[in-house]
Amino acid sequence: MDDFAFKKRYTYGSIMIDIDSHRIIDMINSRELEDVKEWLNTYKNLKVISRDGSLVYKNATSLAHPKAIQVSDRFHLLKNLTEYCKTYLKTKFNVNVTIDEIKECSAKKAEENQTQYLTLEAKWKEVNKLIESGIYKSLACKQFNLNIKTYNKLIKLSTEDLNNYFLNTLEKRQQIKREQKNLIINKARELNKEKYSLTKISEILGIDRRTVKKYIDPLHIPKYTRQGRLSILDEYKIEIKDMLSKGISIAAIYRVISGKGYKGSNSNLRHYCSKLKKEFNSNPQNFRKKIITIKRSILLRGVYKPLKSIHELDEKTIKIINKKYPFYIKIIELISKFKLLLKEKNVENLTNWIVEAKSLNNSYINSFINGIKRDIEAVKNSIKYEYNNGLAEGSINKLKVIKRIMYGRNSFEMLKNKVLYIESTRSFN
Repeated sequence: MDDFAFKKRYTYGSIMIDIDSHRIIDMINSRELEDVKEWLNTYKNLKVISRDGSLVYKNATSLAHPKAIQVSDRFHLLKNLTEYCKTYLKTKFNVNVTIDEIKECSAKKAEENQTQYLTLEAKWKEVNKLIESGIYKSLACKQFNLNIKTYNKLIKLSTEDLNNYFLNTLEKRQQIKREQKNLIINKARELNKEKYSLTKISEILGIDRRTVKKYIDPLHIPKYTRQGRLSILDEYKIEIKDMLSKGISIAAIYRVISGKGYKGSNSNLRHYCSKLKKEFNSNPQNFRKKIITIKRSILLRGVYKPLKSIHELDEKTIKIINKKYPFYIKIIELISKFKLLLKEKNVENLTNWIVEAKSLNNSYINSFINGIKRDIEAVKNSIKYEYNNGLAEGSINKLKVIKRIMYGRNSFEMLKNKVLYIESTRSFN
């Protein structure tokens, strides 16, 4: 016996299937206590009734057939237990579960991280040193992550072109500005030699006459970059570096320094932190820790199947998880013991299992225990007997197909007559 929905969360019906013949016997347009009791009373010869954990079906059966053996469905029992455990584990684990494992970085790894942040010019010089020491060009380039085609191109350049090639965009821009500034200074000095006034030179070159006066001074040394420019982050740099080394997020750092008077933007802080991270990552002494991240969804699979069968988890990772999160293995073991209890048909062990589960003092597990205690005889019978609600689930699927064939535009009586007619014409081997 099981229920089925005409309209989910609104209207339901009940269906009855013969355990021996697998035929749908009858169905009613309700799952209320009085209706189900009256329905069951019309079948005087019922000896065994397999059902889910519904208290309505339990009470209706007890009133209509007090001597009948009631069997709770094992699938629903196990499903309820796993759902309670899954919900509990979701409250304990984040979406990504991280485990820190201390591990010294190998010399090779440290070297790779060092070369990652070398400039093109530095790589070029290091590769040349290796080649001069007798190492093949291809191996030398590979060691410093320099494309061999780039290296061959650099060989053909003159010293001047090579220096220009190594300049980054900012340096090239600064070089152009220096050249333009030198041209203006030289032009100002030439015009001054030709006896032009400061005002006239200022008009010709489009610069302030005070700047002209400064440029024509033979002792004047041009300054091409601003020296000693202060940053709005200067007073917080030590604190930022300390927080960053502790693994605090940039968003959290921004909130801390903003509370202490920082008025700059978040992007300015992120840019500075990015530089610090590069410096930190380029230092081999900082490669101490390997972080293992496991998705929560992978751990939740352990609720349904053995941990050893989950290919994302190896033995070492399982040991780390069990050591850091002991509650996890207790939940998994509890589910495994319940499955074994059902498999071995050991009714006596149910009491011991309930005591063990109760000792965990877990509100989710306690809710499941309270549910099976309310229906303890039917639960024991589910362990003892082979009966289950698989027939009902299959028949409900068939009923849904018939409903869809009629596009749901049918009365209950029409649906019932059609289902029972199809059942009466079925042949069984």
